[in-house]
Amino acid sequence: MEGLGLSLDDIEVEYLGYTEAARAMQDGILAGASLVAGMPVPAVAQLFASPIDVQILEFTEEQLAAINDVFPTWDFWEIPAGTYPGQDKPVNTIAQPNWLAVNYDVCEDVVYTLTKTLFENLDFMHGIHAAAQQIKVETATLGLPVPLHPGAIRFFEEQGLEIPDRLIP
Repeated sequence: MEGLGLSLDDIEVEYLGYTEAARAMQDGILAGASLVAGMPVPAVAQLFASPIDVQILEFTEEQLAAINDVFPTWDFWEIPAGTYPGQDKPVNTIAQPNWLAVNYDVCEDVVYTLTKTLFENLDFMHGIHAAAQQIKVETATLGLPVPLHPGAIRFFEEQGLEIPDRLIP
């Protein structure tokens, strides 16, 4: 919001779960909701299947740059046509990655093994949720908001990834 010139003073905040927020929009109580999750998101499908006029926000390159000036974790994301009921064309929005976090004092070998195991078993991960199809070693460090653990750095460097300075503790 800050990157787009908005603050919490500009909106009336309600702290609701996704299903409750979708229901509140359908009931005319809320004008919008932030439903950031791996698609398809059931609450978003609920909104698209309802009789209200709903749309997912799209962003310009300038808006994305302004958002990332505040917190550089966002990138463009296309939601393919047909992802949600009645969504006939693709939607170009923004997204941020999902990531796993550990305390910095967790043993380097443990984090290395965890990271290696995750990426060596992507077929299994891809079968758990449709959003997991996006997990790839090549893009694993994009949009991360905090430095990597040394164990993760070791694995990613073994895979040939160049670690950006902002991700090195």
